[in-house]
Amino acid sequence: MELMSDRVRAKLELLAQRFEESLPERLLSLRAVAGQVIGKKTDSEEAIILRNQAHKLSGSGATFGYEGISGLAKKLELFMDELIVAKQDLDKKGHEKIMKMIGALESECSVQHEPNPDVSDAVDTRLKIEVAMEHEKRLIFFAAGDVHITEDFARQLSFFGFPTRRCSAFSEAGVFDESHDISIVIVDVRFLLENPSAASELKEIRLADASKNRIFLVLLSDSDDFDTRLFGVRIGGDAFFPTPVEVPRLVDAIDKITCEIDHSPYHVMIIDDDPEQLSYNALILQNAGMITSVATDPRNVFKVLVESKPEIILMDLYMKHCDGRELALLIRQQEAFIGIPIVFLSIEHDPEVQIEAIKAGGEEFLTKPFNPEHLVASLEMRALRTRNIRFFMERDSLTGLFNHTHLVEGLQNEVRKAERVGNQLCFAMIDIDHFKNVNDIYGHLTGDRVLKSLARLLQDRLRKTDLIGRYGGEEFGVVFFNTNSTHAARILDEIRQSFGKIRHRAGNQDFYVTFSCGVAEYPSSRTAAAISKAADIALYRAKEKGRNQTVVG
Repeated sequence: MELMSDRVRAKLELLAQRFEESLPERLLSLRAVAGQVIGKKTDSEEAIILRNQAHKLSGSGATFGYEGISGLAKKLELFMDELIVAKQDLDKKGHEKIMKMIGALESECSVQHEPNPDVSDAVDTRLKIEVAMEHEKRLIFFAAGDVHITEDFARQLSFFGFPTRRCSAFSEAGVFDESHDISIVIVDVRFLLENPSAASELKEIRLADASKNRIFLVLLSDSDDFDTRLFGVRIGGDAFFPTPVEVPRLVDAIDKITCEIDHSPYHVMIIDDDPEQLSYNALILQNAGMITSVATDPRNVFKVLVESKPEIILMDLYMKHCDGRELALLIRQQEAFIGIPIVFLSIEHDPEVQIEAIKAGGEEFLTKPFNPEHLVASLEMRALRTRNIRFFMERDSLTGLFNHTHLVEGLQNEVRKAERVGNQLCFAMIDIDHFKNVNDIYGHLTGDRVLKSLARLLQDRLRKTDLIGRYGGEEFGVVFFNTNSTHAARILDEIRQSFGKIRHRAGNQDFYVTFSCGVAEYPSSRTAAAISKAADIALYRAKEKGRNQTVVG
């Protein structure tokens, strides 16, 4: 049976790339956790975390063709399983064996371990590479003769992460070059009216691209009448802006017309005490581009739920320690997990038993033997619904960033994780300077656009692993994982300088806005509440010192 569609293959290629890029950080985390297990019981929380990390590395390595990594990680996983069952104190010999296995993994991955590595420098380099790669995915092209496309205009766009190029002939400019994912052509309507050959050329390129939908056209014009807009529609314009253009609004429009559905892999948790059945189900889902977390013992389910945050649960009905109905009821009693769909998978054909399972909290009941394509489609549909619900529950409606509740919750979770694995952590508080004046002078709609501009800039410049949220009003918060305060302050100061150069517009007036920032770090502050308070104090000091600066607490 062919389950590997072109879409799934594309997903797997992307996942393989991400897996390879994540290897250095995964191995650093393995070594950090391994350093905490010596002298403790072999069934300690740290030992279980180490075992689970090895398990995930083994599974991912096998999925993406890294057989050497998978085999070495599997040996570590099996060794940890033996230790956990033994429930003894971990002696020096056992710890040395663990570290030797991790060393073999590092050699296989060509990653040399160094004592006390400067993680922030590694993150800084990786961040710059990641941001540069993201920018190359969307390029903006300007017509060389366009009077409205000035160097200042291009510079304003660069603050939001858009590289720009000028071109005299669209067909020769690399607009159709597939080395970048999306091209945005920004051109003045007057230029196209005065250069019919350029207009025809652009129209032909758009027609050739119709099936791929990679090229987008944004039109500028100093005329905003019906005929001009009609011409823009007929030539295939995706957006139209009267000049002068407010760049943040233009960026917002570009984001909307080029946005894609979130194709990141769905995360499924599989609960089954039959290792063979569990492995078979996991293989099917991994082949469909999904990420899987597993639990063979129902007593470990909640630890895995907290750590992996799955979007759906696939559960067997009959297990040794408790059956699926009982476990579903236990899960539904926990407020944090009440919205995760549960799909039962069992050989049970009795309709009454199936209905009882649904009553216990299940979404669907699938029977064995099952059609793999049916299983994949069913889980994808429900995982997508979970993802959409989570987005609207967790996000601020104006900026799309995490709301206050989930930002604070994220900070608490990251502090616990940092404490567990021995990583550093930073939290930054950002406040837009004199924002009340912006609302009073230019109006609340303009103020909202300023907020969205800063949110967009933060999303563009920071890593996807950093948590960015709207703390409240004109305040924002950022959680930097595995980063020290020096690195965080350096990145935020670069963002602060760029934000201060962004030109905002209200009516015929141009104005500029700045922000102040306070940074605090773990373990200097040991709890989420303490690190938040320290960042807030640092922010207050930045304001006292004259605003428009970053202060480390």
